[in-house]
Amino acid sequence: MKYKPRLSIVTTSFNQGEFIERTILSVLGQTYSSIEYIVVDGGSTDSTLAILERYRDKISLIISEPDRGPADALNKGFRRATGDYLAFLNSDDTYHLTFAEVLVSEIVSRQVDLIYSDIRFIDRNDYPLTPYSFPRAFAVHVSPKKLLGSACIIPQQGAIWTRRIHDYGIKFNEDNRTCWDLEFFVNALCAGFDFQPIPKCLSSFRLHDASITGESLFLQEGSVNTRANYRRIDHARIRSILSDYGFKCNRFDASVLKIDNTLRRIFRFLSSNDA
Repeated sequence: MKYKPRLSIVTTSFNQGEFIERTILSVLGQTYSSIEYIVVDGGSTDSTLAILERYRDKISLIISEPDRGPADALNKGFRRATGDYLAFLNSDDTYHLTFAEVLVSEIVSRQVDLIYSDIRFIDRNDYPLTPYSFPRAFAVHVSPKKLLGSACIIPQQGAIWTRRIHDYGIKFNEDNRTCWDLEFFVNALCAGFDFQPIPKCLSSFRLHDASITGESLFLQEGSVNTRANYRRIDHARIRSILSDYGFKCNRFDASVLKIDNTLRRIFRFLSSNDA
């Protein structure tokens, strides 16, 4: 029998009872069979634990205990992961049915370290949204300079990567409170790992006021300015990382990169057959 690479998926959660069942079902319903699914809960006090208990026999591992935040929870989950390839899905987002099958096939055939797809924006009731006049975020080729100029994103909901990145020593920064995924990707990219996009929409990113990266996480800390302060600190650290690797980007460069990226997205939008 031909070996099927294992994909380990980690979901982190804290009081996401409204959405987590939809997330779980999107993983359990994948057409790809070789999946290890790990859920790391931060000690939820809503309906989350009851929902997890309903699916305990289908989830590979459930951890429920206090943590230092999403980055800490992700590191905790990936330390227990045994897959050849890795991914994480927030407890309010969802995969499309063929997410794992398509991305595992693509990352194996292309022999790259990380691959990422388009994502679709949805609201709390699963209805598609159209921010920026587009129904989804289109994955385009990424570079350190584009990231430095804020000219592109790597949608973590649409990404999987080889465990070589973790074995190299790159982890999620537990001091990062707003963009731990971006810092992880920046460190991997600067370390020389190969990233490639694919022109398919394979996951959904839920936008709502109680998201894990939304205001509610920071309002608990007593200040509406806390999120903005953390974001400034986190993005300054990422710029410092890129600068340490020799990547510079002035305002003119950033503007050119953003225009180029926008035109690429418009072309993808107009030429897409599966929008």
